[in-house]
Amino acid sequence: MKEKVEKKRHFANSNAVVVCKRLLRNKTAMIGLIVLIIMTVMCLAAPLIAPYGFDEQNVMEKFSGSSLNHLFGTDNLGRDIFSRILYGGRLTLLVGFGATGIAAVIGIILGAVAGYYGNRIDNVIMRILDIFMAVPNLVLAIALAAVMGTGIKSCMLAVGISAIPTFARTIRGSILTVKAQEYVEAAKSIDAGDLRIIFKHVFINVLSPVIVQLTLQIASAITNAAALSFLGLGIVPPTPEWGSMLSSARTYILKYPMLCVWPGISIALVVLSLNLFGDGLRDALDPRLKD
Repeated sequence: MKEKVEKKRHFANSNAVVVCKRLLRNKTAMIGLIVLIIMTVMCLAAPLIAPYGFDEQNVMEKFSGSSLNHLFGTDNLGRDIFSRILYGGRLTLLVGFGATGIAAVIGIILGAVAGYYGNRIDNVIMRILDIFMAVPNLVLAIALAAVMGTGIKSCMLAVGISAIPTFARTIRGSILTVKAQEYVEAAKSIDAGDLRIIFKHVFINVLSPVIVQLTLQIASAITNAAALSFLGLGIVPPTPEWGSMLSSARTYILKYPMLCVWPGISIALVVLSLNLFGDGLRDALDPRLKD
């Protein structure tokens, strides 16, 4: 028994090493990961890095350009844009990761139940999710945010709920393939419980698409959260958030375009880095690709 356990651990470790090697060889994925880490660390360390408070005003310096005192310039109230970008990034990333976590937990449970049990349960769950999928994610998030109101929690819930069907369908499709394997039939033959089979024998073997979907969905959640804030349905001023900063700056876009450029570049960099890393991770986890 111990030998079997050791072999299983050795096989898992060797697979992890292969995935890491493939990922490290993917230059674009590594660039995306490095950019993501740098931006995340800078945003988390905003109180230490930011030269000013996010709400610190100096009307005498409003609309000033880039300088040593204000790296990205100042806005219409004389607030330092660089400081607001750092503080705003904390909320943008929090909503992105939080909303994806909500969608992943609920979506994985629904998809696992639908895929494993099938028949009527699968029919009921998937038809309900089809109703949600009939509406584009962003439109559904806007409708939910309009009902729940503004704020971080409402924005996170709206974006998260709108992404549940994506995870549910991903995990359901993978489980439909895995549950027909011999080791699942063997587990059933020794009267293993459904929860044990789902989480120990089935779910553990469909982690790859879930991990990739998580990475890519975070990028989508960040974009949708920024869109909600831009429309005034997410995080509203004076709290800094990249989407709300874009919304506040659009009034001055012709005369002072840099007010829109910096938060726009920040959103684009984070989303691009997540997509690059997600694509590289998908390739690294694909067993059909040979070294």
